[in-house]
Amino acid sequence: MSEQNVSQQDVPDRVTATDSAVQLLTKLSELHGGLMIHQDTWVAMGGTEFASMPSQASQSAQIIVAERIRAATGGGYSAWPGCQRKLGLP
Repeated sequence: MSEQNVSQQDVPDRVTATDSAVQLLTKLSELHGGLMIHQDTWVAMGGTEFASMPSQASQSAQIIVAERIRAATGGGYSAWPGCQRKLGLP
């Protein structure tokens, strides 16, 4: 599968893999969990119904919150700009 031809089903895993490559930088930031969700965004999107922080939530819970983020930002992947560019996502 080319990076420009990613199925919607594979996107969460691909975003996790792409962003996992920058784990060292993540430790220095305020992003948490496999999908790199900011704590304030996690709270605003109702993530605390699953866990207090994204890094404490299951992958499926993080995906639910990520889908809420996508819906709130127009349906694309603009909340993950690096992966959006690298994977050719809308």
